[in-house]
Amino acid sequence: GANIVLAGTLVWGTGITNFGTITKRKTADESVTSSTVLQDDEHLWFPIGANEEWVADFDLDAGAALGTTGIKIAVTVPSGATLNAIASASAEMSTSEAHRTATSGTALDFTTADLPGGTNGLIRLSVWVLNGATPGNVTLQFAQSTSSATAVTLRKGSHMTGATRVV
Repeated sequence: GANIVLAGTLVWGTGITNFGTITKRKTADESVTSSTVLQDDEHLWFPIGANEEWVADFDLDAGAALGTTGIKIAVTVPSGATLNAIASASAEMSTSEAHRTATSGTALDFTTADLPGGTNGLIRLSVWVLNGATPGNVTLQFAQSTSSATAVTLRKGSHMTGATRVV
């Protein structure tokens, strides 16, 4: 049989290899202390080209005192993009809570009342983005819900699975 020899890297859309599928993990813990201002996550983001449509899922290991700090998460997208983001959070010794937004950078706020008695928790976030003409990044953000000297941390190993371009 014949062999196919590839002289370069196969890419799709934004130039991402694997034909538009991206999986990333946090390679280190990242914390916010004494701040309710959303900050970009250093690890969990991906590029999106003009007029592209993507879906992504995030599994976030958060702690260590969610009953004290709560946690806010958000997703930012390029100007002109359409976004749907829905998240649910569950913590030790508390019930599950869910929030949704269609606005870039709007906090999904899991307060200390949402996670009473919670210490560690899992946040699951599903995102759909239909981009407009402006390329850019889809970026996870997070902060404390209640400012506290106790840090809120997204832990190493939290991950984004299957950020996939939809066609």
